[in-house]
Amino acid sequence: MAQRSPLSQAFAEDHRHMTRGFWKMRKNLEADDLPAAKQLADNIDQVVGPHIEFEESVYYPVLRKVLGNEFVDQLYAEHRIGRAVLLEMEKLSTDAELTGAQRHILIKRIKQTLEHAVSCATLLSHLDELDENRQQIMLDQLEQLRATGHRWTELNENPTA
Repeated sequence: MAQRSPLSQAFAEDHRHMTRGFWKMRKNLEADDLPAAKQLADNIDQVVGPHIEFEESVYYPVLRKVLGNEFVDQLYAEHRIGRAVLLEMEKLSTDAELTGAQRHILIKRIKQTLEHAVSCATLLSHLDELDENRQQIMLDQLEQLRATGHRWTELNENPTA
């Protein structure tokens, strides 16, 4: 297998962090450990925010040209589900008692977000197809967004791209 570009490696690392975080959050909710789940949600919000911003402002517009509007619109919709989970977790007090229905809905949305992260990671091939100069420009943009450090919940819920 050919070595991945630095951009693809950074993209994949972000997805691993997101996937691990949401998986652990789901496990914490299933175990009724709301404080740990809230802590993970806060970490995901902070660490994954720049990656989501990169996807929505830089990468998804490129994918529109290749995969079409309907497919990319679905990716944005899936981001809104993940963002909603983080916002809901943020609203809960650490000592809140979740009802079974609340827990079920959160876990269902987390599973949807995990499915998105896994399927979105398969789009790496589109990054690798870009010429080296374009990849470097996009990597620089990702690194700049990481330095800015916007939280996922701070991003526009309905990005225009």
